[in-house]
Amino acid sequence: MRANEKFKHVGEDNQRQVLKKFTIDLTTLVKQGTLSLVIGRDKEIRRTIQIL
Repeated sequence: MRANEKFKHVGEDNQRQVLKKFTIDLTTLVKQGTLSLVIGRDKEIRRTIQIL
């Protein structure tokens, strides 16, 4: 956005499309049983945090 441009209100449908495009719905993954559990994966999680 440039200094001379005004913010345009984004409609609710557009917001949902943006969220769907750039995020992962964890609730849906849990319901489907496809979400990898993090319990017992302390070593991998700590390594990922260290890298980031």
